[in-house]
Amino acid sequence: MASEVYVMTNTAITCTCVGVHRDALTRGHKYEIVTRDDAKGQVQVRGDNHRTRWYPINYFDFTGAEAPVLAKWWFCDPVIDEPNSRNELVNCVDVGFELSSGELRWCIFVTPDYLKQLLEARNDPNAGYEPGIYGTHLVIVADLAHHTVDWMLRHMDQQGELAEHSILTEPSVGDIDDE
Repeated sequence: MASEVYVMTNTAITCTCVGVHRDALTRGHKYEIVTRDDAKGQVQVRGDNHRTRWYPINYFDFTGAEAPVLAKWWFCDPVIDEPNSRNELVNCVDVGFELSSGELRWCIFVTPDYLKQLLEARNDPNAGYEPGIYGTHLVIVADLAHHTVDWMLRHMDQQGELAEHSILTEPSVGDIDDE
């Protein structure tokens, strides 16, 4: 069976996920379709690197709608909490962020060492704690250094997964740091 290939011009589509093509695509950018092959599930566009190539159709929104992207983010909690023996390597903090649409969201960033301490503290079956934790808005990172959290948020954003792994929130006084 021959595949249906359409040559299209002046049709702008919005990138919603870059996949492994972060040097060629940018989430939220619009690209003009060169060719579309529905049978193979691919679309050909000219990327940011000025090369024309095929990409999966599911990386794009064909309505041309905007794809809200990460605009800014902030720590909602102190990363260094000396009274509680918390630091960049052993801690759990809420992180708030704003998307280009103005939507405010938050998620939790946690280190493996913090999780280990938390789970060891819950190891007593008589204490009444759950033996584990879970959450779609929980992000595990090696440390809570600013550059680590920034890299992870931007990576999740470019993969189109930031909204899926965060919770919608309303602004409250003191939450947003206008850096």
